[in-house]
Amino acid sequence: MEDDKEKEDLKQCFEIVQDDEVEIDAIPLATKPTPIINFQIYRKGRNGYYEIMRADGSAKTYLLFSQLLKEFDKEDLENL
Repeated sequence: MEDDKEKEDLKQCFEIVQDDEVEIDAIPLATKPTPIINFQIYRKGRNGYYEIMRADGSAKTYLLFSQLLKEFDKEDLENL
């Protein structure tokens, strides 16, 4: 009997309001890198550098091949 009375008291405290329009701002946790379209190796004397060009027009240059590999994803290697 006390449980029913407590439930009724709680129901009086809450009011359910239905909202038809719900807007959610979602932030993606991960993004896919744009695919690689060109990979070139340039040499100047004994020094060389590596350039990666992506589909969105961005390019990045690396002096060491090990640095290039650190930033590669599995998908990047499959694209090459």
